Amino acid sequence: MGDAILRMVSSIGFVLMEKWNATQANFVPTIVDPDRDNTTPDIDLEGNINTSRIVYSEANVRTFCRVVFYNREDGSFSYVDAENDAARLIYGLPGAGGTKLHKRMRVVENDKSWIDTEVEAQKEANYCAADAGTPLIRNSFVIPWLVLGVEGGDLVRIVTPSKTMDVGVLTIQHNVGEGDMFGHTVITGTLARRVGNYEYWFDRSRVDNEWKQDRYNELMQGPIPMKPKNVVVKPVWGKDSAGMPAPWLDVSWFGAKDGRTRSHILRYRELSYRDSGNVFCGGSLTLSDSSKAWPVNAYGNGGYCYLTGTLGPTVDGEYWADDATCEGAVSRKGTDNLKRILSNTATQLTFSESWTVVPAPGEEYEIYWAVGDWHEVTIGKEQFVQLPGLPEGSDYMIEVAAVPTVSGT
Repeated sequence: MGDAILRMVSSIGFVLMEKWNATQANFVPTIVDPDRDNTTPDIDLEGNINTSRIVYSEANVRTFCRVVFYNREDGSFSYVDAENDAARLIYGLPGAGGTKLHKRMRVVENDKSWIDTEVEAQKEANYCAADAGTPLIRNSFVIPWLVLGVEGGDLVRIVTPSKTMDVGVLTIQHNVGEGDMFGHTVITGTLARRVGNYEYWFDRSRVDNEWKQDRYNELMQGPIPMKPKNVVVKPVWGKDSAGMPAPWLDVSWFGAKDGRTRSHILRYRELSYRDSGNVFCGGSLTLSDSSKAWPVNAYGNGGYCYLTGTLGPTVDGEYWADDATCEGAVSRKGTDNLKRILSNTATQLTFSESWTVVPAPGEEYEIYWAVGDWHEVTIGKEQFVQLPGLPEGSDYMIEVAAVPTVSGT
């Protein structure tokens, strides 16, 4: 692999990288030619060229390239971007007001790639944006003799009675056999371009669209997934193992549609009711109730405060609250209705984490104490689970965590 990075190619630069293709059993080079202007052919081939195939399409033009790579400096996956603004103005997607939007692509390097620093990845992204910003013409030629002395990256001039074409060589295949007196050579590459962009950037790389990230998931090692949001818990009646009526909990959440999430872990713990009241005033980390006279730190580091919010969701299924008496308070997300109490005075509770929505005057609250042990349930990428067999009349707190996709461990 080191030779593949550093190997010199006569007259045009050096090989940036070579990608192995198991199906075709060959290496496909991408050639670094900083000026992109070396158009002098390395060899002329003139004669009876049997077959010429050309594929032209503007569909594969991309004007913005993101290279995701494993950064050896800090051990994480990072990315760099490059854009071809001139190509965007010609080939970009139509936008509002006559503007043109970028057509994007992403190339993902695995953790064993030699492209593992920001400088190397930026160079790759720059070449990708330059190469992919013009329509790519893929071609192949069958030459009825063995062509020796041609290597990947060469610019070969094919001269026929009707047309002369220059080919930036990607692959060369020599064939000899019975009945083939002189053998034949198959050359594939990109028309009129020394850089072999068509095969590498599009056929041999991964161009990921939203939610089409299976291969990307395998390569990602550790980025934090999106946090599950708006946990919704509803008590329902189900059946126990004997077929008798038993209380269940239906648990669902939002924000789990994330390619970096492999599975979810849900844990629950029983709570014991202690007190309730109405908020007099509140802050991001505090709640005050002037009618109370709590013992100092009676609820510290073990107590939890539950804010009920108003009745009903603002979006169907998004929020859950079942008290209609609270006036003037906003509905609360499922991830913003229960906080651990850090300490308390006679009239004020202080919390370990900030509320997303500050407790509103008049909003109802309840205080609970955590009892028993945590119980964990591991599920897949689903955003819903049922917890059966829980004691009737008990209160529970539930947390949901997303497990990142990790390979090789």
